[in-house]
Amino acid sequence: MILLLEPSLASNGVSELVFKRATATFPGLTQQGRFFLCNLIMQKVFNLLGAAAFLMSGAMVVGSAVLYTRIPSITKHYMGELQTELTKLVTDMVPGQIDDVMPELPSETGLPVPSSIKSPF
Repeated sequence: MILLLEPSLASNGVSELVFKRATATFPGLTQQGRFFLCNLIMQKVFNLLGAAAFLMSGAMVVGSAVLYTRIPSITKHYMGELQTELTKLVTDMVPGQIDDVMPELPSETGLPVPSSIKSPF
C-alpha cells in the first residue's frame, strides 16, 4: 500500500495535510478487487502444486508397473542364489554325517535270492 501526503482545505478554512491511500495500477491488468495480485500469485502456486502432484502420481504408476513386470526375474535370481548356497551347505554337512551312520560293508555275502519269490508289487 502506498500512502500519499496531500494538502487539503478543512471545513473551517484551515489548510492541513491528509494521508490518502494510493492504489497501484498495472498496465494490461484490470483490477478486480483488493487482493488481485495475491490471488494471481496463489493461483500460480496452486497450479504448480497440482502439476507436481500429477508428476509424482505418474511416477508411482510407472514405477509400480516396472516393478510388477520384473518380479519374476528378481524372484528367479534370488531363488538361484539361495539354491546355490543351500547346495554348498548341505554338501559340506552330508559327508561327515554319512560316514558316522553307515555300517561297514560285509566281507562275505550270502546265497542269492531264489527267482521263485515274487514281489508283492
